[in-house]
Amino acid sequence: MNQSEGTRVRPNIKVPDRYTGILILVTVGLIIVMAYKLFLQDTPPLIWDAATHFTDSVRYYFAIVQFNLPYINRYWPPLGSLFPLPAYAIFGVSPQIGTFAENGLSIVILVFALYKLSKYFGKIAAVASTFIVLTAPIILDQSITFMIDILLTATVMMTWYLLMESKGLSRRKYTVLEAVFFGLGLLAKWTFVLFVLVVLLYELAIAFGLEAKGHMVKLKHNMKAVENLALFEIVATFVAGWWYIPNLKILLNLVLYNSSVSGAIEGDPPVFTVQSTLY
Repeated sequence: MNQSEGTRVRPNIKVPDRYTGILILVTVGLIIVMAYKLFLQDTPPLIWDAATHFTDSVRYYFAIVQFNLPYINRYWPPLGSLFPLPAYAIFGVSPQIGTFAENGLSIVILVFALYKLSKYFGKIAAVASTFIVLTAPIILDQSITFMIDILLTATVMMTWYLLMESKGLSRRKYTVLEAVFFGLGLLAKWTFVLFVLVVLLYELAIAFGLEAKGHMVKLKHNMKAVENLALFEIVATFVAGWWYIPNLKILLNLVLYNSSVSGAIEGDPPVFTVQSTLY
């Protein structure tokens, strides 16, 4: 037997660096803990908003399966309730399946976004931020109930990354992707825009060469940025508009009601007060 016949070809497997490995271990660890608590321990019944989100997910699922369209909750955007639908089709409908599918996928997106942001802040910062975020009490608490705040956090972080990658709306690929996630973020929760507004304004300032000199503000004429901004608006509207446009009037009325009368009934402080801000 010659030498070539005796030589074994070894597969070229790329081993992740230690920082990526830590991110994977932390993420898998949390998902394992979620699975243990949801499927192997007794969990309290879903109440309040969590019960509403789960019920919505079940209604969306059966509306699609039975071709009995459309069911639409006109107050809560649907993304969180739509996330578990493939899992329902495979494993059946239950609060545990819905909670695990929605939060598990959200956590994966969140960690991936933090990993991609390490390009700007370094891998040590990515590991530290991932550990801090995933071990935060609110994340640990909401990872085993059907809430939408982990999903909201994930869409915010992905949008931050894509906004920064667009380099002031100069890269069309990332402009389209950021528009898609901007729309998905709005479909996660209507407060999404508050968390990405500063980064969005920063990228717009870069795009149009914003300069402030004394009381004068100068903008640079940038036709490419105008075109990409228009593309951003069209894509984001296409992704989120199907829910917001027909529901906007009802949504605004419900938000105003729930932030004043309804919240006060439940003991929440009135909006735009010091107590509300501190809360």
